[in-house]
Amino acid sequence: IVVSAHAPAPAEDKRLPYDEAAPGAVGLETLLPGLLTLHHEERAPLVDLIRAVTLAPAQLLGLQAGRLAAGAPADLVLC
Repeated sequence: IVVSAHAPAPAEDKRLPYDEAAPGAVGLETLLPGLLTLHHEERAPLVDLIRAVTLAPAQLLGLQAGRLAAGAPADLVLC
């Protein structure tokens, strides 16, 4: 299971000198590049990485989510 600790800080808390700025990186913007790096370095198959951020967390929590299937709850975002 791979998750992002998405706890965004207000922009004004990040636009400060380094030693005064709020710690951390934007989780959602670093999650995908991190996973793709694992794939491109041949450390994990892409399908396993996708499963680790979608279906596996839902299964652990006993949720009918993390997958696209007929009759399943809609679990996606379209932009």
